[in-house]
Amino acid sequence: MERTAFPAAERITGFRYPGLRARDLDRSIAFYTTVLGMRVVWRMKSVRQG
Repeated sequence: MERTAFPAAERITGFRYPGLRARDLDRSIAFYTTVLGMRVVWRMKSVRQG
């Protein structure tokens, strides 16, 4: 697969306030922090509704 370089104006340099839902939260956090280099700055505890 060939990679294409994007002009600087089209690169994503960051975003704010992502709200993520996941079935396996620990696995998702590991992906976003290890692979994408993000960091957890706040984590909300939710009440399960079933």
